[in-house]
Amino acid sequence: MFYANISGWYIEGIASQNCYSNLLFTSKQKLVGFYLYQHNLTTTYLMQMFVEKSFRKKGYGQYMLRHFEQKSKELDARSSFLHASKMNQQAVSFYLQNGYVILDEEMDEPDYPRYFMFKNLER
Repeated sequence: MFYANISGWYIEGIASQNCYSNLLFTSKQKLVGFYLYQHNLTTTYLMQMFVEKSFRKKGYGQYMLRHFEQKSKELDARSSFLHASKMNQQAVSFYLQNGYVILDEEMDEPDYPRYFMFKNLER
């Protein structure tokens, strides 16, 4: 069910939300992960980033995040923001370790708190 949701988010994002995507595959065409983002003048919004479970803790997430940030800079973005589920402490820690800061805590849906996170890309 979880992977069906991930696939659904990807397809929905590409089809209806005016966003960009990047997918990462192994040399044997196995999906490692992907990210979706939107760009608006001087900022980018990381809508989704996903790394397949068997590829986690191997540097692929950091590789994709760096790629996203580089693409953002190429689009003249000076900042990036995202939402991370408060319940997913692994993701929150990952973004904090990569220079994002928590600006606010929000409720996505009842009982689903999430953090609004930001990074200055001009450094």
